[in-house]
Amino acid sequence: MGHIGNTVQTAFTSFDKQTITGSGTAVYTLSHNVANEQEIEVFVNNVRQEGGSGKAYTVSGNQITFSENIASTDTVYVNFAGKAVQTVSHPSDQPMQATTGTFSGAISVGTIKDSSSTNTAMTIDSTGRILTPARPAFFAYLPSSVPINNTSETDMCQYMTSTDFNVGGHYSASGGFVAPIDGIYSFQVGFYFYPIAYAEVEVHKNGTRYQRLSNIVAASAVNPYANNYAFLMQLSSSDEVKVAVSAGTATLYHGDRNTFFSGFLVG
Repeated sequence: MGHIGNTVQTAFTSFDKQTITGSGTAVYTLSHNVANEQEIEVFVNNVRQEGGSGKAYTVSGNQITFSENIASTDTVYVNFAGKAVQTVSHPSDQPMQATTGTFSGAISVGTIKDSSSTNTAMTIDSTGRILTPARPAFFAYLPSSVPINNTSETDMCQYMTSTDFNVGGHYSASGGFVAPIDGIYSFQVGFYFYPIAYAEVEVHKNGTRYQRLSNIVAASAVNPYANNYAFLMQLSSSDEVKVAVSAGTATLYHGDRNTFFSGFLVG
């Protein structure tokens, strides 16, 4: 049967024993609850007794009733056979393992870590909100305006040296974004040209044009132009993604983080 967690182990231990001191009555209290007479072995004066209705004794919960009164001179002891088998709980300092199969029902968990129990992959708060603190993500932007007067492609990332966040450190101004693992990634690019006469913005993957985002020809060199784009890319580990621009008589404007490059791992 499929389940979540390590396979439950069965262990054996010694019988739990209780000595009963007779008081001239037939009813006594056991130290453990039992489901039926087959879960215990009862000895009176070293002779094993047969349990059950009409026999030497019956049990109900933690109460044993003998068919005859037990005197103080009688030697009586009980072995709890049902407690000789126990299940072993999962060690708290070891990661859980999944087995194949189908699981149904609710699982209560607040934190999920990697197989070495070193990095937190996911947390779930009391309202059910999920956080993935190790998910690669970044937001880089232009800290100051940059004139672009080059008809050839110019790497924009080299100018976007400021970051609001850079989870995992996979973005750099010199290398753009480098995928840490294979997967689908979401990217966003924003730019603001002022002034502008002509500009072309492209996305490059491993140094080759992947997508042309915009080709702008303004009516006047003093007109501003701004736009934002979002797109998905399937990347392999170590793939490099950059944004490039070619322009004539244009300036990339930095105000209000209008010129930016951001992204994150979808999965």
